[in-house]
Amino acid sequence: MNKKYTADIINIGGHKLDAQEMVKIDELIQNGNNTLSMNFPIQAGQTISANDFVMLNDSGEIYKITTTGSVPLAIPIGNGAEYSQTTGPNQDRDNLVRFVDNNENFILFMQGGYNEGSFLQGGKVDNSGNFTFFNPLLLHDADANKIEFDIDETTFGEPVVKGCMSYTKQTSYTGLFAMAFKYTVSSQTFEFGSEMSFGDWGAGGSNSGLITYISSDGNNSKYLLNSTENGYPTPTSIFTITVSSVLDITVGPRYEMPPNNGKGHFVKISEYKVIYLNLVNGSYKQNAIILNINGAAISHTDGGTSLWNNYNYSVATRKIDSENQFYICAPSTSGGANQLVSQQTYDAANDIVVFNENRLELDSNLFVTDMSYDNNTNTCVLSGSSNSIPLAAIVDFNTSTIINKTVGVSAGVHNGSGINSSGDIVFNYNNQSTYPGKGTTTYGQLGDILSSLDPVKTIGVASNNLGAVNINGSVVTDSNLNLTINSKVYVNPEGVISDVDSNGSIYIGFAISSNSFILKISR
Repeated sequence: MNKKYTADIINIGGHKLDAQEMVKIDELIQNGNNTLSMNFPIQAGQTISANDFVMLNDSGEIYKITTTGSVPLAIPIGNGAEYSQTTGPNQDRDNLVRFVDNNENFILFMQGGYNEGSFLQGGKVDNSGNFTFFNPLLLHDADANKIEFDIDETTFGEPVVKGCMSYTKQTSYTGLFAMAFKYTVSSQTFEFGSEMSFGDWGAGGSNSGLITYISSDGNNSKYLLNSTENGYPTPTSIFTITVSSVLDITVGPRYEMPPNNGKGHFVKISEYKVIYLNLVNGSYKQNAIILNINGAAISHTDGGTSLWNNYNYSVATRKIDSENQFYICAPSTSGGANQLVSQQTYDAANDIVVFNENRLELDSNLFVTDMSYDNNTNTCVLSGSSNSIPLAAIVDFNTSTIINKTVGVSAGVHNGSGINSSGDIVFNYNNQSTYPGKGTTTYGQLGDILSSLDPVKTIGVASNNLGAVNINGSVVTDSNLNLTINSKVYVNPEGVISDVDSNGSIYIGFAISSNSFILKISR
C-alpha cells in the first residue's frame, strides 16, 4: 500500500504535520510512536476512569467498556415496515409492544388519534428486519381510550397466547372497562371475551386502567386492575380479576386506596405482591405502595416516598428484575423537559422501595413515551421522539452511559418498544408527522458488549476522567473527508479515502470524527 495522504492536523509520534504535507504510511510507522492522546466529549452523568477501555458512540462521545455493559449492535436493522396508512400510535403508556415468544412474534396495542379508538396488530420479524403482517390493523373499539394490557406469562411462547386489556371510553369521563383475549400466533388473529364494565369505580377518560398479570392455575388467569385517575371524588379502586378459559371475567372485592394524585404504574414483584407507584396526594413526590394479594383479597403497606419530584408523562418497567430492581423515567419539571431515568430497588427484607436519588438526565429534546428492559444485558431502552424523529435512548446504569439511536424517519411524538430475552427489539412509531399518520415498525438488536466487541471500534484507554484517551494507532485528519463516525475507512485504487468499500478498496482505519480516522498499521 504505497499511496500518499494529505494530513492537516496534529502531532503524530512527535512529528508535526503541516497543512499540506504528504505522509506515507511507512513514514508514519518510522516515527516510532503510534500512540496519540486525544480528548473526546463525555456525557452528563458518565463515569470514566483512568485505564478504562473506551469506545465511541455514533455521536463521537466515548463510553466505558465493561463486563456488564451493553450497547446497541444494530438499530435499526432492515427497512421500516408500514402496517397502517391511516393511523399511528398516540399513547404514552408502558409496554404497548410485547413479544409473545423469544423468536420473532409480537403484538402491538395502541391508541390512535383523538376519537380514533384503540387498535391491535399482530406481527413477526426475522433477524434481518423483515416484517410480516398477515392481517390489517384491528380496530378494537372506536370509543376505547388509553388502552393497557398484559399477557398470561404461562402462555408465552405457546401457539395461543392469553391476555387481558383495560381501557376507558372517550365519550365518558367516568368508567373503567376490561376485556380478555386470545391471540393465535400462526394466523395473527384475536378472539375476545365480553366487555366487563366496572362502572364509575375510579377511572377517567383522560387516564387509563393499570393492569398486570399475577398468576395462573392452568385454566384461569389472575390479574390486578386499577385506575390511574386521582382519588377524587372517591378513593382509587383496585380489584383482582380472574379470566377463565372461555374469556369470562370474574371480579374480586373492590379495595379502596387512600386518595393520591394517580399517574401510576404497576411493578410486579411476585404473584402475591405488586408495587403500586403513584404521586403523593397534593404533591409530585413519587410514592410506592406495596399491594399484597391473598386470593381475591388485597391489602397494602407503605413502601416509601422519594425526595425527588416525578412529574407527569412518566413511564416504568412492568416488573422487577433478577436483582429486585425496576426502572422509571419522568420529567424533572412540570413542563416535560429534561426527562430523568433512574434505577430503583425493592428491599425484600423490609418490604419497601429504596428510592435512588441518582437519576441520569436524557437529551433535553427527547420526549419518552415507553420503556423496556432487557434482563440479559441489564439495559433499558427508552423510546420516544426528538424533534419529531423517533429515537431510542439505550441506558446502561452500570456505567451511567446513555447512547441515542435514531430508529426511523419523520414521526409524531409517540414511539413504543418491546424487547425479548434474545435482545430483539421492535419499535412502533408514526412515520408521518402530520395527522393522521402512518403506523410503522422498525427492528433492532441489543447484545453484550464483550461477546460482540469489534476490536476495530476500541479506540484506546482513558488517561483521566475528563475524556482524554490514549489512542491505539496514529490519527490522520483531512478536512476534505466526510466520514461517518464508527465506520471503517477505505482507500480505493485511485487513492481516494472514504467510508465506502468499493471494488478493489483496502481497509485502512476507523473513523473517529467526520474528517479523522485512526490509521490501522500492520506489517
